[in-house]
Amino acid sequence: MVNGPRPCSRFLHTVTLVGSNLFVFGGWSFGERLNDTWAFNLNRCTFAPRFHEPFLLDIPAVKSNPLWESYEPAPGDRKPPPRSGHVSVTTGDRIIVFVPLILALSRHYNVL
Repeated sequence: MVNGPRPCSRFLHTVTLVGSNLFVFGGWSFGERLNDTWAFNLNRCTFAPRFHEPFLLDIPAVKSNPLWESYEPAPGDRKPPPRSGHVSVTTGDRIIVFVPLILALSRHYNVL
């Protein structure tokens, strides 16, 4: 169980792995496109295998204090516009967000 702040429920978002952090960006929640970024550090989690099989994880058996952190742009950088239905990839320590052309041409994505 995660204590403290966490991302709201959403869909059409991306989850991207950078190092040991899972980054959640954007998505759609309750009729609103989102542009928030959250990180979840996997090094803070210890998973206990179940049934002594190496690849079956019992998520309730997490033995740690997992934590979500909200990320804001560095001073002087702009926050990305709200996105949903996008694709994210990792290159080194950066995340690149792609918007499908069909969405980029719609009124919802007029800022690229």
